[in-house]
Amino acid sequence: MVRAWELVSVVAILAVTTLAVQLLRTNRVIRADAGRRVRRPITWLVGVPLFALVVGVGIPYVDAHVFNGPTPPPLSFADLEPAPAGAAAGSPPVRAATSAAITPGGTTTTVVRGVVGPSPTGSAVPAAAIGSDVPATPPPAGQPPAGQVVAALPEDPVAGSWTVGSGSQARYGIDDTAMGQTSHVVGQTHEVSGTARIVGYTVTSADVVVNMQSVTCGCVHDVKYQQMLDTSMYPTSTFVLTSPISLASIPAPGAVITVPVTGNFTIHGVTRSVTFSLEATRIGPRIAVMATIPVNLADYNIQSPNAGSLGGLSNCTMDFLIAFDPTS
Repeated sequence: MVRAWELVSVVAILAVTTLAVQLLRTNRVIRADAGRRVRRPITWLVGVPLFALVVGVGIPYVDAHVFNGPTPPPLSFADLEPAPAGAAAGSPPVRAATSAAITPGGTTTTVVRGVVGPSPTGSAVPAAAIGSDVPATPPPAGQPPAGQVVAALPEDPVAGSWTVGSGSQARYGIDDTAMGQTSHVVGQTHEVSGTARIVGYTVTSADVVVNMQSVTCGCVHDVKYQQMLDTSMYPTSTFVLTSPISLASIPAPGAVITVPVTGNFTIHGVTRSVTFSLEATRIGPRIAVMATIPVNLADYNIQSPNAGSLGGLSNCTMDFLIAFDPTS
């Protein structure tokens, strides 16, 4: 929203200008006096340059700081919605799985993988079975465990398929300069979709799709940016991972890691390979990632207005805040 003082300033300028024009049209005395003042040398030496300065600076200032609207704060993981109700923070419930092996001494060893939760048969794995030598399944009444030993192995909390969830968003940011006044314009949307696949400690595939027709900066220049990006012909932008992301370990819930990422980024119908740094963290059962991709408009055949040193567009970026939820 436009700040109150900026709105008041615009209204005041328009009111004073309208009043002055109206007086010149209706009051003969004021009109005659204005004519005499216009013919004075001091008017041309001081008044005209001052007027030109006010117009040359004031109009671009109003355009940059009022009509473009306020700049939102940078994206952060705190912008994401809380984890779905009932999900254990940092530990998504997984079913326990067991496997048996016969040792040379004839002892049956049952290995339990996972955390406390429903097993495939619907029975619960006792909490004591995780990390202790007790049977995973109670023996029949009256029969001892007969040498059965239970060993606990850690379950990989992130392996599997993931999909882009609620709260995810994408933005473009760009410096818009007019007559020496620069404002940072930000367009944003929550219409983001995509998937990811993790095997072990490696992200093997990922893709993110942004509906560019839904991106809005909430300012008077929305139409200009939509036309510049030609969203009617190129309604989406995409990122597709081309090199697997290998992690040394799974970060603890709440810890933020930074990893290099390489993939194909497509906007305005042009695809280019990009490499950038991505931040990732675990928020409850979700994996959250955040990244910025620098965009050279000329590299993507995007024609932007350019007025030399007095104006133009520069420093364009595409910013992402994505929450991946495990698929059922």
